[in-house]
Amino acid sequence: MGEPAIRLRRLMKSPSIPLVLSFLLLPFLTVLPSRAASFSADLLNTQHGQTQPGKFYYQNGGYRLEISADGQELILLVDGATGLTRLLNPKEKAYYEARAGEPMSLMINPFALYAQYARVKEVRVEGTESVGGVACRKQVVHAGEQVYVTGWVADGYEIPLKVHVELGGHTIELRNLKPGPQDPALFVLPAGYRLEVMGAREEPQPEWIAQVAPAPLLTPPFEKALPEGGIVRMRPQAGRWVELAGTNTGKTQGSFTVAPFKGGKYTGGGSMSTLILDAGDSGAMNTGARPETTDEIVVRVGQGSMKIKATYIAPPPPRPGEAPVTEQPAAEAKKAASPDDTAELQVPATAGIAVRLEIPWKGPGNRDDYLTISRSEQPPGAYVERAMVREGNPLKIWAPSDAGDYEVRYIAGRGQWMLARVPITITAVAATVEPVATVPAGAWIEVKWTGPARDGDFITVASHGQAPSASLGRTVVKEGNPLKVRAPNDAGVFEVRYVLGRGYRVLATAPVTTTAITAEIPSPGSGVAGTELSVAWKGPGYPEDAITVARADQPLNANVAFATVRKGNPLKLRLPKEAGTYELRYIFGRGNRVLAKTPVTVTAP
Repeated sequence: MGEPAIRLRRLMKSPSIPLVLSFLLLPFLTVLPSRAASFSADLLNTQHGQTQPGKFYYQNGGYRLEISADGQELILLVDGATGLTRLLNPKEKAYYEARAGEPMSLMINPFALYAQYARVKEVRVEGTESVGGVACRKQVVHAGEQVYVTGWVADGYEIPLKVHVELGGHTIELRNLKPGPQDPALFVLPAGYRLEVMGAREEPQPEWIAQVAPAPLLTPPFEKALPEGGIVRMRPQAGRWVELAGTNTGKTQGSFTVAPFKGGKYTGGGSMSTLILDAGDSGAMNTGARPETTDEIVVRVGQGSMKIKATYIAPPPPRPGEAPVTEQPAAEAKKAASPDDTAELQVPATAGIAVRLEIPWKGPGNRDDYLTISRSEQPPGAYVERAMVREGNPLKIWAPSDAGDYEVRYIAGRGQWMLARVPITITAVAATVEPVATVPAGAWIEVKWTGPARDGDFITVASHGQAPSASLGRTVVKEGNPLKVRAPNDAGVFEVRYVLGRGYRVLATAPVTTTAITAEIPSPGSGVAGTELSVAWKGPGYPEDAITVARADQPLNANVAFATVRKGNPLKLRLPKEAGTYELRYIFGRGNRVLAKTPVTVTAP
């Protein structure tokens, strides 16, 4: 699959842990839900077949991981309010920092990675399993047959107690949970630590380096179809980033990789990034590089076929107190703003929650100036939403996800001067959901809905009291109206919800009852070893369900013969070659449990 995505183990070996520019198909970061009960726990971190112990602390939505990698002790701090992630190296008294939206926070944190994929992919529940003695729902995040990450989620904890990442086989698990308040000092950056930034280092060259020099050199904007192994190059520009959008034009999963080069060599620093896309899917990554450190940006298709589109874009805003990532050309530089400068904003009196506003503005227009939507009591540097003025005029900015009274402000980035402020009222929007009243467990629920239909909004089925971001099944509203969402695997009373994707706000709920499902396999009596047996069955007939032949002492996920019910009724099963007494089992695939079984005798030929 081309160059593999960067993994935590490799990251820890690096003498300088970089803030790479993109990771997998993660266009935006979802911070984990917060405000679960405070607790501490023992942590088991497993990679490449090796398990290292550690500690975990959770309070007020933030958490701390103390881990060991290759004999090096490391600390991960995640701020629950902002999503800011810091990786501390106590031995060197140094730390690395990533804002919400920067990939380092996902690469080194399986909890954040699970939350991100659970937001943009499908989630199915595969029964209940115990993690350290705590009953958890096994929630598999997938797209069709492709599984990305699995989380074990327990009631009362907004963070999974176990996460397994398919790519790289990374597993992290919490055990020996101890509820109770935690020392606030655990979640604060210790004094005396220095902030490290990405630096160049010697890096092994990719095996395809010889193919780079002959590849075409193009100038954005451009669009080009590339086969597997295809390469294209481009030059970086000062003060600009490149957006690289890819569409998988093949019939199987594909990928493309972006890497910085200097003097014909990969510059390293962990800055090679790979985007993985299912057939027909599209995704994008943004990359930025200074011409003095990078003379070529190289794009290579690792697997499948891709249509690559490249466009120059403005760089992202700097963190508060930091210099911009790329310097503004001198010809475009402007004087720093002062409190005597003025600005004007054209702001509507009202707007609905989570809409994209277009705000015409007048002001100094310095590259680090920005507009915010803030509450009136917030200081000039604080905000609910923000957009840089260099991104356009009118400037597009998201309205908050909560109704209320706010201000749109023009802020001079250098000095944090508030040059203009205009009030705006954000109004609530109505939504309804009308599911069918009763369905069998695991079936599809047809739901009629009304609502704002914002990008990312979804219909979900959840247990009463679950967090808005949690679900037992979900479907995005763009799938249609009415739409279908998968029912939970167990019988009971649940909620169908309309959830605002931006900010996870539940706008409407309605009850739905799921009934128990049963199955039946009439006993065929016996069959001859090694021959085909015709098996009739009754049951829900879901696509994941199967009929198996197993020994009585085998667990439900083991068998000696297997066929999905999609293959017919009756279906054909090849009997084992060894004579004896076996069981025919009807396996409920989504719930991973046996609904029916009957004995079958296998006789010698």
